[in-house]
Amino acid sequence: MKKIAALLLALLLVFSLCSAFSEEWEFDRGVTIVCPWGLNGGADSTIRPMSELLTEYLGVPVEVRNETGESGVVGASYAYAQPADGYTFLLGTQSLYIQDLLGKMDFDFKDEFECEVILVHSINLLAGSRQQMEKYGVGSFSDLRAYVAAHPGEVSVGMQSAVGVDGLCFEIATEGLALNRVAYDSGDDVNRDLAEGLVDLAVGGYDDMSEQI
Repeated sequence: MKKIAALLLALLLVFSLCSAFSEEWEFDRGVTIVCPWGLNGGADSTIRPMSELLTEYLGVPVEVRNETGESGVVGASYAYAQPADGYTFLLGTQSLYIQDLLGKMDFDFKDEFECEVILVHSINLLAGSRQQMEKYGVGSFSDLRAYVAAHPGEVSVGMQSAVGVDGLCFEIATEGLALNRVAYDSGDDVNRDLAEGLVDLAVGGYDDMSEQI
């Protein structure tokens, strides 16, 4: 029997999610949504406002639990280990399918989880630290390409899902550039280090990075 868990791919309509949660039974205790990525990253920033609305709609607490590591594998494994009773849901992105295809899961992700609701999240972006870009004399993406070509491996880029969707978007946007990847467990850490110039570039969702731009 498949585990009753929701694979949520990002943000579309709150009430479509409410309907999916409540159409088969009434909840009589709290619901947990497992976010397999860190605080204030794109996935976490998507689900937390929704959890507050779900709490009001369902009449029971809806908790977001962050279980981070291995580009989502740790969180998916945690959700898989919970009872299949309809009270634990998993927030996911295409990154989890990528980890499954790479053989990183110790269970069959596609068979053990059911997709309940498909949601939509904002676009990814590649942001640069102002202080570092000024230091390198970089004012555009063309400048960045030229600088990296002349200094391979010097420029660092931080991201949460280095082998997930963030990493794939990064690979497409920076094809041919020798950049130094730095893996993070939380969006807060990425944004802090970017603002402080400890990492030169960062990949993330517009929603969680826009306040710094």
